Amino acid sequence: MKTSRLGVGVVFSFVTGVLFTNPILQGAVSEWNTFPKGNSVVINGEYQTPNDPRPNRPKQTKAVWKVEGAVVGGSMQADMEQLFSRSPAQDASDVRISAKVPVRSLTMFTPTTTTWLHGFLKYDKHPNIEFELQQFKVLSVDEKQTLKAEATGRLSMAGASHPVTVPVTLSRNAEGHVIIEGAFTIDLSLYLTLPQKPFRMFSDKPPTIHDSDDLPPTKKDAQVTFRWCLQPKKVELTHG
Repeated sequence: MKTSRLGVGVVFSFVTGVLFTNPILQGAVSEWNTFPKGNSVVINGEYQTPNDPRPNRPKQTKAVWKVEGAVVGGSMQADMEQLFSRSPAQDASDVRISAKVPVRSLTMFTPTTTTWLHGFLKYDKHPNIEFELQQFKVLSVDEKQTLKAEATGRLSMAGASHPVTVPVTLSRNAEGHVIIEGAFTIDLSLYLTLPQKPFRMFSDKPPTIHDSDDLPPTKKDAQVTFRWCLQPKKVELTHG
């Protein structure tokens, strides 16, 4: 791709006709947006299967449910070169992160359970699960330029919003993208009224044994893992 440097931190592509802000050249706070590939969100939880009333059969056992998605939107603002060279003692208050996952992009087992999930998360009134950063704390940066940090902010889902602290790892790939990965546990009962009969809703197969009326509710703790790929913000060329 043929390019021309037009000024500090700005590169023009003759092939695409697009201006790119280049944070490495800029050496200042710049905006990074979602790259359309390489993103993922997985939410894992547990529930219990019904008692099997037949003789010598196991009683309630643990089973898992999984929600998956491949769309993460939003943006990050930071001086990336300085960020990847900071020590834990240095201030990182210039970092801004706003991320969202469209509820309709999430899937769960089958089309039927996916439709139920979207309604359960109240997508008609709250179409996105959102995270807004309040504090970014650098923990370490190793010799491979892998940065570990804590991102504290508010997680909003289904009309409720609560503080969370997320351990994250930032790295850069050969294409110059910034990859943010993390895993954390959330208390679902803070955001939702959990199903009292989760086996009926979460199972990827129809029940083959007695579906009792005294099933325990879904366990409130769920594990969230994600991968977010970011690229420098593109600036469309305007002709005067």
